Amino acid sequence: MDFEQLIQERYSVRNFTPEHLPQEVIDRILKAGHVAPTGEIQPFRFY
Repeated sequence: MDFEQLIQERYSVRNFTPEHLPQEVIDRILKAGHVAPTGEIQPFRFY
């Protein structure tokens, strides 16, 4: 998928289901955020 197609097909989710994510999925999301590059020198936090 190229960038233009990604922009055209994106959408916002306004309704969420009450289902809980498995812990493995949460761990993968947090790991991805932890290793993502940042231009800031300040430490980051996950809530």
